[in-house]
Amino acid sequence: MPRLLFCGYPDSAILPALEKKGVEVLQTMEPLTEMPEVDGLVSFGYPHLIPGHQLARLPRKGVNLHISMLPWNRGRHPNFWAFHDGTPHGVTLHEIEPGLDTGALLLQRGITLDPERLTFRKAWVRLLREAEDLFLEHLDAYLDGQLVAKPQGGPGSYHRSAQLPEWAGGWDANIAEAIAGLHRQASEDAARVLGVLLADPACSLDPVRDKAILRRALLADPRMLRAMADDVDKRWTDGMPLDATRMAAILRGTWPPPSAKMD
Repeated sequence: MPRLLFCGYPDSAILPALEKKGVEVLQTMEPLTEMPEVDGLVSFGYPHLIPGHQLARLPRKGVNLHISMLPWNRGRHPNFWAFHDGTPHGVTLHEIEPGLDTGALLLQRGITLDPERLTFRKAWVRLLREAEDLFLEHLDAYLDGQLVAKPQGGPGSYHRSAQLPEWAGGWDANIAEAIAGLHRQASEDAARVLGVLLADPACSLDPVRDKAILRRALLADPRMLRAMADDVDKRWTDGMPLDATRMAAILRGTWPPPSAKMD
């Protein structure tokens, strides 16, 4: 009889389904101090990273259910960022690697969610159920080792917990209203910071206060290259000021030069 470690919600429908198949299941949401003697691992909503040396002890690769269409929205709060950034909604089963949500894809399903009719919490619950359904529909194939892995393609996106903004109503807010408010506030904040920049291209902006504001502006403004957002990160890695002259040129539409490659 196979023995699996389920690092996931204790009330998940996956648990009784595995037991019905004759699988012995160990369930936890606690950090792993060591890998138990199991044949495999299934992660679902598990909030802790599993060290590579523990993953290496598994006879077969562990798998994770992630509530996004990877490679989009790796990391934390994928439900929120898909709405905020306008990226695809969906659920994914992928192999677990030491990198966060970077493993090869096993199963995916795109999902349509209406921000006008949903709160963030209701969308999250829907995604959880869709992830469970996707796994359970292919449970036999997983247990038999018949799922085919393929590498993730494209750059996708990644978010940390610290990037999550605050908004009125929290997770029970209407999604469309909350996102509109956040975009409006981001535009106002960016206008303030960039106004200072344009008035004095030689100025040094505050790397703590203004980094996130400028990065959002770079990603949201169609005149700006996505690569410039990474440039902001690189230039401020050690607290150094942004190249304000270059940024001012971008805002005036004179950067990049005509010969430069647009990503």
